[in-house]
Amino acid sequence: MYRYEQGKRYTVHLELTDKCNAACPMCQRTNIEPPSSVENPKANKTASYIQNVDLTLEDIQTIWPEKTLQQYMKHIHMCGSFGDPMMARDVYEITDYFLKSDPRMECSFSTNASLRDEDWWFKFGCLANGRDRRRLTVMFCIDGLTQETHEMYR
Repeated sequence: MYRYEQGKRYTVHLELTDKCNAACPMCQRTNIEPPSSVENPKANKTASYIQNVDLTLEDIQTIWPEKTLQQYMKHIHMCGSFGDPMMARDVYEITDYFLKSDPRMECSFSTNASLRDEDWWFKFGCLANGRDRRRLTVMFCIDGLTQETHEMYR
């Protein structure tokens, strides 16, 4: 088990899920073989180690009780190496839990932002209401300025 150093607060990269709605050609989740369309039929197939699971609010509360968050965590970054954090079914509740646990806690996300509608994003942004807005950051990752260049990567 990992031992925290007393008095030190940590930044953690958390994988909420390995689910993703995109099949980006450069992603380690899907690009298990060199890219090719006809010559290599395994290109851009989902890797065998992907289980399509996500952490629930209950999992997070078990891993990080509020006292642990208050003592040792300063920033939790949710940027999936294998999945988009916005695909986790409890992402809203988990974020709310982190932000409520400690007034100094910061949460950030990287997402392709294509999974949720405008109303959901508004509600999600409201998690920052009444709090220092710098505590909640969402980076929308868009690959390309036009639809044509975007499709080269997504």
